[in-house]
Amino acid sequence: MANFQMKRVQQCTHGKLWNSSSEALTLTDKKVWQGSHYADFPEIIEDGDSSEFIHESVTDDADSHGSVAGLVYRRRDGTKWVVAWSNPLYENSKFGYIASIEIDPVSRSPTMKASFDITQPKQTLANQSTYKATMANFQLKRVQQCTHGKLWNSSSEALTLTDKKVWQGSHYADFPEIIEDGDASEFTHESVTDDADSHGSVAGLVYRRRDGTKWVVAWSNPLEENSKVYTDIQRQPVHWGQIKTNLEKRGKPKFKVTKFGYNASIEIDPVSRSPTMKASFELEA
Repeated sequence: MANFQMKRVQQCTHGKLWNSSSEALTLTDKKVWQGSHYADFPEIIEDGDSSEFIHESVTDDADSHGSVAGLVYRRRDGTKWVVAWSNPLYENSKFGYIASIEIDPVSRSPTMKASFDITQPKQTLANQSTYKATMANFQLKRVQQCTHGKLWNSSSEALTLTDKKVWQGSHYADFPEIIEDGDASEFTHESVTDDADSHGSVAGLVYRRRDGTKWVVAWSNPLEENSKVYTDIQRQPVHWGQIKTNLEKRGKPKFKVTKFGYNASIEIDPVSRSPTMKASFELEA
């Protein structure tokens, strides 16, 4: 009876929708089975943003007590995200989802929470703790801004920057041109968050000794994935396609290689929104 009394005076469903699908989502369809047909559902949800709404029940209409409805949001590539909830007057609320969604089943005015992440499909959210952990990580990486780089040289002579490649992020970073022996140089590589094709900070540098030995430093700090790094020592021409493949397939938070009498090591915090990438190049002991 107490639960019935609580639900009997239920008035609305609060909705909060998160979008991290790399581009804006547009409302293309909706269906209201119970509740108000005049709710102000968000028309557009920008990438990296969240939008809220309130869907009121219509308690003076015996055929539409409660709040039961569905929305369809669409990406430009045609992918559709369906969000549906059932918050009836005389039953506990249920949750239906594509991507992830949840609702408080007994609150009289519950908040319905849903998130959509096309780049990293996740398993169904079984409970609130899993949902909170997922959203905490999303909120952390969603506001990622840059990669701080710190490069050490202990190779017995100066290193000169001879090539670079930026896959994601600013093309105007001030990478160190020369790193003297025994010195460390720093830089900051910013992500470009207003360009859907270059979210995050993903790039590579090549430093060269006079003897032709090349030190390759590469990092991947994308917007919605954990960061990783890759390094190599080469004497042949550097092929960026192969470096990118190695970064994607072999990259990890810490990487080390020994070749031609030199050691190269690199590391990065995989979950920080603006991590420091540390790399060193030295003579093999």
